[in-house]
Amino acid sequence: MIEIDPAHAHLAAPLADALGAVERRFEAQLVSEFPAVSDLCEHVSRYRGKMLRPTLTDRKSTRLNSSHA
Repeated sequence: MIEIDPAHAHLAAPLADALGAVERRFEAQLVSEFPAVSDLCEHVSRYRGKMLRPTLTDRKSTRLNSSHA
């Protein structure tokens, strides 16, 4: 999982489960029977910029759901 600065832990805590599920999905999808493709996927999986969209989606969904409660 992503390393979080302790000063920001209170912001990251609500996201931990949702982003953990996203990360597991990425890992499951980034598998290939071809060694060269697997190597490339392993390299790409180290970059966490791809977590921005799931983070924003989760936050917006949470906000919308709480406004309808």
